[in-house]
This record gives sequence, C-alpha cells and structure tokens, in this order.
Amino acid sequence: MSRNHVMPFPPLRWIASLACAVGTLFLVTSCSKHSKVTGPEATTVIGRVVYADDANRGVPAVLVRAVGKNALANTDSTGWFALSVTAEDNEFLQLTLSKPGFDAATASLTVQAGAPNQLPAAVALARTGAGTSGPANTIVLKSASAFSIGVPHGGDSENATLVFEVLDASARPVDFSHRASIRFTLYQMTGGGARLSPDTVSTDSNGLAAATLTSGTLAQAVQIRAEVTGTAIHSEPVRVAIHGGLPNANHFSFGVERINFPGLDSLGATVKVTAYVGDRYSNPVQTGTAVYFSTTGGIIQGSAPTDDLGRSTVTLVSAAPFPNAVPALSDSAGIARITVQTMGENQTPLVLSSRAVMFSGHTSLSVTPTTFAVPLNGYQDFTITLWDVEHHNPLTGGTTIKVTATAGKLGADASVTLPDTWDPRYTHFTFRLNDPATGALVLVAPDGREVALRPVTHASKLST
Repeated sequence: MSRNHVMPFPPLRWIASLACAVGTLFLVTSCSKHSKVTGPEATTVIGRVVYADDANRGVPAVLVRAVGKNALANTDSTGWFALSVTAEDNEFLQLTLSKPGFDAATASLTVQAGAPNQLPAAVALARTGAGTSGPANTIVLKSASAFSIGVPHGGDSENATLVFEVLDASARPVDFSHRASIRFTLYQMTGGGARLSPDTVSTDSNGLAAATLTSGTLAQAVQIRAEVTGTAIHSEPVRVAIHGGLPNANHFSFGVERINFPGLDSLGATVKVTAYVGDRYSNPVQTGTAVYFSTTGGIIQGSAPTDDLGRSTVTLVSAAPFPNAVPALSDSAGIARITVQTMGENQTPLVLSSRAVMFSGHTSLSVTPTTFAVPLNGYQDFTITLWDVEHHNPLTGGTTIKVTATAGKLGADASVTLPDTWDPRYTHFTFRLNDPATGALVLVAPDGREVALRPVTHASKLST
C-alpha cells in the first residue's frame, strides 16, 4: 500500500470483532504511522556547478530552477546552491541550470520530503559554442581598471589592473587544459619606479591572465605588453598614463608674458600670466588642477586648469583700477601686484604674491641741452629723456628712438630700442654730435613726431 495515499478506515463492526478476537492486532494497526494522511513538504536541494574544463572551480551566478515548481536559486562565488522547494516524499525533481555565455544543463533526483537532498554529482557547465578549445593563438587586452593613475601621495589611485585574454585559432578563450604561461613586460622611463606584479602567471579556465601596475614617483606614460612564454604570441602594447600628484610649495611659481605693457595708454591691452605647478617629485601636477588669480591693477581671469606640463594661463586686461601710488591699490606707482593660489597636500593653501606687471602710460620726450653752440672741430653731447607722463616709468619694450643728422657726425648710438623692462636707466639716453657745419639734427620720437635740433653759429632753441 502506497504511503502517498490515505489509508481508509474499516467498518465499526470490524473493529469490535477484531477487538474481541485479536485485540493485539487491533492495537498494532491503530498505532501505525501509515494510517496518517501525507502531502507536500518544504525541502532543500543542495548542489554545485563547476566549469566543464575545470572541475575544481565553481561557476558563480548560475540560475537554478525546479521544473514545474515556483522555486529558483543562484550559485554563490564557489558554485554552490541551496534550492528551497515544496515536494512530496519520493517525488522526482528535474532542475535546469543556466547562465549567459554558457550552455544550459539539467540535473534530476528523487527527493525525500522534509529533509536536505544533495545532488549525487556536481553539474558541469560549458561555455556556449566553446566545447574544448585549441591551443593559444592570440592574446588581447580584455579589460583595465584604469588607463590613468597617479604617483604616490597624489590623492588618486596608484594601481591599475590589466586583464588579458588568450584565444585559440577560432577566437575561443583557451580552456584549462590548454592554459598558457603569460609573461608581462613593462616599458617606462629610466628611474620611473613603476612596477608590475606578477611578472608571469598562467591563464585560468576562462583564458584570462591579470597583472597589476603600481606607479612610481615619476609622471610618465608607460606601456605593458603580455606574451605567451616560449612563443612569438604577444599583445599590442597597452598605454597607461601616470600623472603627477598634488601641488607642492617648492614647485610653484608664476611669470608674465611681458613685465611692461601699455596699460595706462589704452584700455583692453592684454598680458598672459602663467602659473607653473609641480608635485613633490618635480612632476607636473595632474592635468586639470585649479589655479586662482587676482590683481591690484586691471582685471584678470579668475582661474584656469593646468595642462599636461603643469601650466595654468590666464589673461590680464588693462582696465580700472589702474595701479598708482595709492597704497590700497598698489605697492608702487604703475606696477600691479598679482596673487596666485592653489591647494597643496593635506588641503594646505599655497599662495604666491608679487609685483608683476608695469602699466606704462603716455609718452613724454625731451632733449637737453635745448640750446647749444658747437665750435669748429668740437662736439656737443645731448641727453634724451623718454618716459611715461603718469609715473616716469620706462615705455614698453620695442619702443625705438632714432637720431639722424644732416651735418656733422654722430659719435654715439644713433638708434636705441627699449627692452621689456622696469629699469629706470632706460629712461635717459645720450648721444654726441661731432664737428657740425650747417644743417639740422633730427630726433625721431617713438610716437612718430620729429624733434629738430638746428645747429648754427650761435645758440639755437629746441623746436617741436
């Protein structure tokens, strides 16, 4: 009589008769568990899924379903699963196991209701269309955790993991039985300090081999190549950038395109201001590091990111306020102070501030003496004073003074071009006229005007 069926009770007269005649039999029969009604009970099916080419390695994230049941489970990182299902005692269960990229598999067993039930053997899962691979034929980069890392103490990750995949002639990942030994080679600048670990490793059952790149103290672009040892099979070089760290006070400076520009002469004149920012190892800081600028004269762009050489460049524009002798606006008449700031290690502000750009103004030109008499076979020395009207500062670099004479000989420089300078010595110039007869001496001013000195036998006055 089946235990899955309800056992019927006999008529009452049979019970009374049995009680008188064979009481012992009645007692045994009435106490038998087989007289209970049985049904579906909660039970657990336990099993493991492994790679078809590596039975020692479990396959994670495999979906397990019981056919005809509302029950499913997933394998853990080691390939094990525990499927909770409601089943009757001695019920035959069929399981389906699936995962993207793998051929589906099935398993079956007869369960004992209310008790744990383990599959008699692990279920092997094979890659879709893979079967057994051939030997290594090519090697390619499968993935990289990063293609840009930072030097130590730079605030960014110092490591990148590169995973290479070895394929057979049919572009299938090599299986465990065709595993290959992979050697990694790092190409970098001398003294770069970057390193790879490990330098040699075997592929796993998926044909994968990984190495970790750790940065050194030098910002550089490195290359990593993977090759199958003992063969000519190798990957294309993989490029990883190692960028600089955070700004360092000893590697922070700034300069200007010109130290003297016509800032008082016209509105809208411009000068480039560039900050140069390096890290503690003398590398350019990471591209995009923010640098901030301010000025006591004109207007200036507030900030700019650094480029790959650690340069941050903004434009200073001639406009109000103009630097002058008022202490609140300037340290020195006509010279603007520029302040440059950025943030260093441990959120430490780095600040540079200095007088940087002279705003030169409108031209003032004079010559002495204004009257003169040159004796026969004699000479006369002249002094030219050339500066701006506003602060008596030198004019901008490139300004030219040219002297010509229609009589006599010029014994000093006949032409002077000003450098880019603040030096007050570039506001006074001398020249000599030797043995003039009659004629005119002409001084050409920077703004194109001509100042004529006319030597005669008696004193002459300067005319403009």
